[in-house]
Amino acid sequence: MPIAVAGHARQSAEWIARNADASLNYPRPLGALRLRAREWWELTGDAPRPYLTPMQLDLTRDPATPAAPIRLGLHTGSRPRRASARDG
Repeated sequence: MPIAVAGHARQSAEWIARNADASLNYPRPLGALRLRAREWWELTGDAPRPYLTPMQLDLTRDPATPAAPIRLGLHTGSRPRRASARDG
């Protein structure tokens, strides 16, 4: 059964990278999220594992709506969201 550690669970990031199948973290602004995900992937090295975070996604009817931050997520159309995920 895969184990995802939420937050740090009173452990170091290195311990979590050695012993968990994924890291589950709290919602953060996109810049901080990218940094934390990059740090996780550096710690997991040759066998990168998932970095998970919940987020609120407010999709608009217009698929071309530019992405804009909202509390704990994004307000966006479907096209900018896909482009943002690829850039990550």
